[in-house]
Amino acid sequence: MRAIDYFDKGAERNLERTAIVAADACWSYREMRAATENIARAMRASGLNDQEPAGIYSHNDARVLFCMLGIMRAGAVWVPINYRNAIDANVEYMNYVGMAWLFYHSEFRDSVCEIKQRVSSLRGVICLDREDEGHPSLQAFMERAAGATVPDWGDAHGNPDRLAGLVPTGGTTGPAKGVRVTNLALGTMTEMATHYWRGNVEHPVCLNTAPLSHAAGVLAFVMCSLGATNVIMPKFDALKVLRSIARHRVTHLYLPPTALYNLLAHPEVRKFDYSSLRGFLLAGSPVAPDKLKKAVEVFGPCMCQSYGQTEAPMMLTFLDAKTIADAAAGVHPERLASCGRPTAAVRLAIMDDAG
Repeated sequence: MRAIDYFDKGAERNLERTAIVAADACWSYREMRAATENIARAMRASGLNDQEPAGIYSHNDARVLFCMLGIMRAGAVWVPINYRNAIDANVEYMNYVGMAWLFYHSEFRDSVCEIKQRVSSLRGVICLDREDEGHPSLQAFMERAAGATVPDWGDAHGNPDRLAGLVPTGGTTGPAKGVRVTNLALGTMTEMATHYWRGNVEHPVCLNTAPLSHAAGVLAFVMCSLGATNVIMPKFDALKVLRSIARHRVTHLYLPPTALYNLLAHPEVRKFDYSSLRGFLLAGSPVAPDKLKKAVEVFGPCMCQSYGQTEAPMMLTFLDAKTIADAAAGVHPERLASCGRPTAAVRLAIMDDAG
């Protein structure tokens, strides 16, 4: 299937279910699908060329997901931009991919002003939250959808080799490179994540507090395919995360280990009810075994771990909640230092320089 088809299937089965909860509003899957359709039609009405790169430059905001899906639906290529990067790094990457469209939050208006001067390929610039410096607000931009259509660019095979995203690598040893994420890659990632991470949960609720410009955005996309409710937090705040788990009866949560350590160190960590949690996923770096054992004591038998990388946008390994809970209880405690076994869709090996 195409990437957008995964969202549409999840939405069609759950049209009246709450899709997104943010600080000041919530949207059903019916409303979310309509917004993504309007974004896609507005992009086409504004002169989108097929497979043009379209970036999103914002902190966590519900409209980030609207735009991500609208970009995919339009037949453009989603490009997540890390708002915490230095502007020079973001400009370099935008020029590298030939960025044509940019959706941004007004919080970054000064950076966008400079970006426009330095990225000559930019043609369409839209502000998520308001009209800004001559750029339409997202709401005003979507009004251009009236009377416009999106051509049916799907084929019978699901366009497996067509790009869904151009995702930047970390760039730790030089300028970030763009990883070509095809429909096949994103679809396989979605299949693996729903298989390994979903658990036995009828109505998932996923708390999104890690940046949507990175792995959290992909996992929010995955949860949409399940008809989950995505709760969006602007940024990580340990106490607010702990409160939100109890308040929203969160079933799924993804964080890097450093954020887990902040939760465990908070003086109020044992004051809240975490019984709703089914899949507290850790990824991004190794987890200290003693911290993982404590996490099981605090949050219950819901901790799981995965290894993946941008260059292989995939859940490459998975360590399930039962194995971790058993290890914390003393059954093969060495497994607390593991990132799990290879998942069903990959061949995995550890190699030296000679292969």
